[in-house]
Amino acid sequence: MSSESVTNVTVLLLEGGLPSTAVVITDILGSVGVISSLFNGGKAAPYFHVTTASKNGGVISTPFSLSLTAEKRLDEIDGTDLVVIPAVGIDIDWAVEQNRGVLSWIVEQHARGAEIAAVCTGVGLLAATGLLDNKPATSHWGVINAYCRRFPKVRFQPEKLITESSGMYCGGGVYSALDLSLYLVERYCGHEVALETAQSLVIQPPRIWQSSYAIPEGPFNHGDDRIRDIEAWMQDHFAERFQLDTVAAAFGMSPRSLNRRFRQATGLTPLNYLHSLRINAAKRHLETGTKSVNEIGYAVGYEDIAFFRKLFVRHTSLNPSEYRKRFGAYGIRSLLRA
Repeated sequence: MSSESVTNVTVLLLEGGLPSTAVVITDILGSVGVISSLFNGGKAAPYFHVTTASKNGGVISTPFSLSLTAEKRLDEIDGTDLVVIPAVGIDIDWAVEQNRGVLSWIVEQHARGAEIAAVCTGVGLLAATGLLDNKPATSHWGVINAYCRRFPKVRFQPEKLITESSGMYCGGGVYSALDLSLYLVERYCGHEVALETAQSLVIQPPRIWQSSYAIPEGPFNHGDDRIRDIEAWMQDHFAERFQLDTVAAAFGMSPRSLNRRFRQATGLTPLNYLHSLRINAAKRHLETGTKSVNEIGYAVGYEDIAFFRKLFVRHTSLNPSEYRKRFGAYGIRSLLRA
């Protein structure tokens, strides 16, 4: 996405909502293409236009002696590309009742094509709309068991910090608002812009990109549930020794059938998909960590480091050291300290 293509974002201000989760996402998305450009002596070119909105507009009270003022009422939002649901209190039934009118508006915006992102306990409000039914989701560890009982159709994955499915994004704890913000920047604007944003705001990016170690360059939207299960298994075990016969048998398939169905669903062979996962993981290590190239190669599943380096170049057109120099997370920090 170029800076000429601005994404309209509506950050909801909710009764009983936690203000930090709304403010963090507003700040980060609003800064994309602005702060980094100003640091470099350029002209601000925002990627996102962020609007805060509440059901009735005006001042919204929060649990912590801090009030927020919404720019618009929900009925004043002409259209939006992305709706952000911040965290609410622990009592999800109370939150649903207090924000029932907001939930119907969220469903309406989704029907019009908007994507939805929810943070922490805000995921409970999204689940209450029914839009997360049969989709993966995550939330704060302290409420996840209650949410599993309250919303049995949602496929909660509490071990994940961030989940994404069909334009639905969920973040775990309160401060996953920061991680989810960077994730959204990456999804909408590209990886390089996300790194640039993290660097310009002096934000440590490891948590978001550790959670996305298992995400290939693009999500595969297909209807083969068995292949989805295999993808999920590979995402969790990509660094382990991979034997097609063993994996196929574990999922009740022949190797030939697995190869055929996997390619049909994703456009990749299982082996190429595995390499994509491993190289993505290696990229994140290089961007955010200090391990040597050899250590990273071993960590993502390659015993032959020469092969790992060759494969990395094939996927990125850079060798690992060049990639770290270009995309490492500390470049702008050294400039700020200078």
